[in-house]
Formats: sequence, C-alpha cells, structure tokens
Amino acid sequence: MIKILTRAIDGLDAVLRHLGVVLMALVFGVAVLQVLIRYVFGIPMVWTEEVARNLLVWMAFLLMGPALKQGLHYSVDYLANRLAFTAKLWLYRLGDVIILAFAIAMVLVGTSFTVRTADAHTAALEISTGWISGALPVGAAILALYALVRLLVSFSDPTSGVDRQHEELQL
Repeated sequence: MIKILTRAIDGLDAVLRHLGVVLMALVFGVAVLQVLIRYVFGIPMVWTEEVARNLLVWMAFLLMGPALKQGLHYSVDYLANRLAFTAKLWLYRLGDVIILAFAIAMVLVGTSFTVRTADAHTAALEISTGWISGALPVGAAILALYALVRLLVSFSDPTSGVDRQHEELQL
C-alpha cells in the first residue's frame, strides 16, 4: 500500500514539476511580451501584468507539495542536528502533522474565500477572481496529500527516509 502511495506521489510530483516549468515559461513569455510591446512599440498592454501575476500565484501554490518532498521549505535544524535518530524522527513527524493541519485549514479557508470571491472579476481580463484564489485550496490539498504520505511512510518504514551518505533524515 505504501509503495503504491509513494509511486502515486512520484507521478504527481513529475506532473507538477512539468506544469511548474510550463507556468514559469508562460510567465517569462508574457513578461517579455509586455516589455517588447511597451518599450519597443510604445503600446501598453494592461493584461500582461495580471496574467503573469496570476500564473505565479498558481505556480507557487501548486509546487508547495513537491517543495515539501524535496525538503525545500525553510527549516531551522539546530535542534534536529543534536538529536538521536528516534527523537529526530518524532520531531520530523510532528512537523509533518503541523504541516498537515495547516494545509487542511488552508483548504477550508481557501475554499470559503474562493466561493466568496467568485462573483468579483479582475480589472484587465475580467475573469472571476475565484479562478485565482482557487489556487489556495488546490495547492493546500496537494500539500496535505504530500504531508500525509510522508507521515505514513515514516511510520511504515522509519529508516526509508534516511540519507545514508550524510546520515540525515530526508522524509
């Protein structure tokens, strides 16, 4: 069961990373278009800033889970570096429980916010702001899934997340 979950997370991870690359390429393309049209041709394009900002919002929220998997979120490891393996394992588990709880709260609050803002429209594109604020509950649900799988893996095989070369915990 755990192997199926980890394979599913690996597949989701690959999809989200590729999507992140596509979103970043789109942000770059829109920004270059804005600069060229505005400064070369002297024609202001009001929609490009809005598109770039919204793409960045979606990219940031969609990649919270893969960042958690890679250990890219900020952390202070002063205490963890001084603990024995078992204590370090429980500290990381506690961190994952906190992340899971926070992600679930973000899903609930984000869903409520998205529903409340769905009637408002953006200034330039005149699309529902629900499409933009929807990044919060979607990204938070993905983050919760990643945290839950990390917890399940840490309980099923506590040594599976150990980086043997550095003897560090990489859940």
